[in-house]
Amino acid sequence: MKNGIKSVILVSPGFRSRRSFLVHQAVLGEAGITVGCVPVFSEAANPQTWARTWHGLQTVGEQFAKLQYYRFYILPFSSTVEPIGQRAATGHDIWLN
Repeated sequence: MKNGIKSVILVSPGFRSRRSFLVHQAVLGEAGITVGCVPVFSEAANPQTWARTWHGLQTVGEQFAKLQYYRFYILPFSSTVEPIGQRAATGHDIWLN
């Protein structure tokens, strides 16, 4: 733990948050730093409305493909990162390990 940092909260665009969490957890977790993630969604692109537009479908599909790429080709196969979803006060998931 450099400079006494024990935990960080990652604020990330909503549909990119799982991938961001996994990458940051893989790097910072090795240093003993706990990582939490708070996804941020816009009114136009959120879990309730993304499927209503072509751009929403494209964004979610792209982020899903990138997540799988990172899981299988970037992060090590022996990674033990398994997030546990918890609800923040905003009603969005916070991913903690």
